Amino acid sequence: MPGEIPILTAMPETVGIVEHDLVYNNFGVRVIANISRKQIAYCSATIEQLTGYTQAFVMRTSLHKLFQIIHPKDRFDYQLYLHRFCKHTDEQSHERNIGKRFKIVLKNGRHLKLWQMTEVFKHEGQNMLLIHLKENKPRLNSATRHRASVSERELEVLRLLGSGFSSKEIADKLCISDHTAVSHRKNLIEKFRARNTAHLIREASRLLEL
Repeated sequence: MPGEIPILTAMPETVGIVEHDLVYNNFGVRVIANISRKQIAYCSATIEQLTGYTQAFVMRTSLHKLFQIIHPKDRFDYQLYLHRFCKHTDEQSHERNIGKRFKIVLKNGRHLKLWQMTEVFKHEGQNMLLIHLKENKPRLNSATRHRASVSERELEVLRLLGSGFSSKEIADKLCISDHTAVSHRKNLIEKFRARNTAHLIREASRLLEL
């Protein structure tokens, strides 16, 4: 039908995008936007699992209306981000690896921070964007990783070790057996890859607020 927006029923192999590219292995959602027509041409069904919005809803909604899902504080920056690609579609047939973090309003009203990678390509003469989406989970730094792996009881033992208490004294204070106190100390030495108790206290003091 003349003027009908072309809808892609599956990820087209003809666009020159390699789906098994390791860069995008952990991106669960792919969207193809036809920026010439300002419409979604393809969306993977996993969009519903990520956002609560169905594949059918995303594919029948205009880009302008989909922008309303983006958190108001991020909406303008996101539009500038997409404009960067739209501006260069005629100059560059394939641009990639430019990422963007932004927050959306889920269907249940909650907010979710996403990480997006975008590629520009042409398909049957149309300017297209291939969008890779996933939840933006913050990376843990060393201190956070160690704290996540140390139990509350082990933190108590660490603090007492740092205050100069022996394993026996720690056992008495925490009302645990001497064997349990020694086991906690050994486990902590192993977790922090320390050489001995003194080294453990130095490493723990550097990484954790004791």
